[in-house]
Amino acid sequence: MIQGLELANAWAISLFANHTDKVYSMAFMPDSRLLMSGSSEATVRIWNIHNGTMQNTLLNNEGITSVAVSRNGQWVAAVSYDKCIHLWSIPPGEPLATAHVSNAHADSIYAASVMNGGRSLVTGSLDGTEVKFVVRPQLRDDLTVEYHGTIDGFRAYL
Repeated sequence: MIQGLELANAWAISLFANHTDKVYSMAFMPDSRLLMSGSSEATVRIWNIHNGTMQNTLLNNEGITSVAVSRNGQWVAAVSYDKCIHLWSIPPGEPLATAHVSNAHADSIYAASVMNGGRSLVTGSLDGTEVKFVVRPQLRDDLTVEYHGTIDGFRAYL
């Protein structure tokens, strides 16, 4: 369950209650109209922040631990227990790419943040590593992960 709060008066103003398990992460679209929530139930749910309705559900095979939205609002990234990065278009929620990055992280990924205007995604793992990936969602079918020996050397061309 996710509740929106009016901080000045400390009361709930919205309730988003379609998740069936723990919600680990949330991220707003740049225009603040939509909220993405990632859950251990292996879903990213897209909510209309103004009326509280669920707009879409993006499905995954493993629990989602973190979500991040590109600055232009065209894609959402989600990371999961299984050391994968997933990209979906927003809207309509079509899968763009999935990268299994076990050569970059030895344990589950629990943090993701978009940087460089949406050209990079930084992920953090339970193994204590932070890795920067180059994101190219327009190249849907061209998915490679390269390792050059340093944290900045990991690149996923998505």
